[in-house]
Amino acid sequence: MSNYEIFKESEVSNTMDSKLEDLLTFPFLSKEEQEVLLHHTLKFQRISKNKYSFLYQNKRIPFAILKDFGLQKIDRTILKDEIYAILYNERLLKIFYSKNMPNSYVLIGTSDIDTLYPLIEYQENGAEKIMDYQSNLILKKSDYETLFHLKIKSRLDRVDIYQIYTMITELKCFHLLFDFLLSWPEIKKDLIKQSMFPILSKKFDRYGMNYANHTFLGDKSDVVFFEPEDFNAKYKSIRDELDDFTKKPYKNTEHIKICSWNHEPFYKLTTDFGIINFKLISDMITNSIEKRILLSENRYGFCHMNSQKMANAFQSLKPSGTYVVAGKVAENELDYINHSWVEIDASKSFVVDYNHNLFIEKESYYELYGAVALEKTSISEFLQNCEIIGDQFQINSSDFLLNYFSKEIVRDLQKNEFLLTKKKD
Repeated sequence: MSNYEIFKESEVSNTMDSKLEDLLTFPFLSKEEQEVLLHHTLKFQRISKNKYSFLYQNKRIPFAILKDFGLQKIDRTILKDEIYAILYNERLLKIFYSKNMPNSYVLIGTSDIDTLYPLIEYQENGAEKIMDYQSNLILKKSDYETLFHLKIKSRLDRVDIYQIYTMITELKCFHLLFDFLLSWPEIKKDLIKQSMFPILSKKFDRYGMNYANHTFLGDKSDVVFFEPEDFNAKYKSIRDELDDFTKKPYKNTEHIKICSWNHEPFYKLTTDFGIINFKLISDMITNSIEKRILLSENRYGFCHMNSQKMANAFQSLKPSGTYVVAGKVAENELDYINHSWVEIDASKSFVVDYNHNLFIEKESYYELYGAVALEKTSISEFLQNCEIIGDQFQINSSDFLLNYFSKEIVRDLQKNEFLLTKKKD
């Protein structure tokens, strides 16, 4: 039996004031049923759009409904029916991590609502709030504590959640998630003793970056507690078909047609927003090893490094107009993940994306992948920055940091060069 089950069994259930059942029921009513209560009773009032109050013991308690606040379609579906209750905890952790709310923590608490369940504590306009996923409610923390007699068993910050996610992913023990949440300090101490994970025992990684920054810049930090259903971008089916085709481009598919011009292959992709012409990087290079990689699953996972390699290789097409681009691509209606690609600005602008084996017009790429560029560095400036960082200052930096922050790193190094230069005897 896990610690979670032992704690759960040992807790004594409290009796909730039956009048609060109305508050817990309201978020799960249909819009029509909510409107009836708002217009024909004094118990509920609308304060403003998506904000309400509940009359309890002659006091108005302000509250909001979680699913009204920018949730994904999957969460709005889950919160409609209790049959999805098994998903509540992981979805709350996903929301906590992906929304990156100010001064936020995951609480494991016991209250009149339930025994040992996760909540999010965060600040909004200077007020402490509680987000309760399973109750589909957002309340002031003080009101939540008073109404439901909340007792906090565990309080975890963003670093804790990232470390827990990393551990249970690597150890393949998602079934022990609540044990980790409840007893993380003790578990972490034991794992450090075993010297199993540097992320727990060391302050800095091999690039000199503080491990705490891995919560924003680390491996898979943009997909923490994502489920397969979270990868549901606007054009997902077309993107999946294109991705499969670019690994085996030997016959037409439902939306892709093989063409040629002057004995050189190119392809047409039919989408809801028009026909896209594209080429394959694998058709444009002669290196047999690179071809095999581009036509396989092995091309994934190294977009930051491969964008540098592609920019260097393609700069001969347009030396002054080839750029390493660090940005994000859409994975669903709310979430974007980190990604790097190459842009070539000529009479038309093109994107070279190693991960997808694509040479494609920029406008079409941005629409298809929901791409957002965060940093764009010409290959000549990028190589110069790498030389300054690596050769002049002897700093070993990750491909991710170089793509996103090489300009800032060089500017700060040059500004503070006197601090990094040894005095001569």
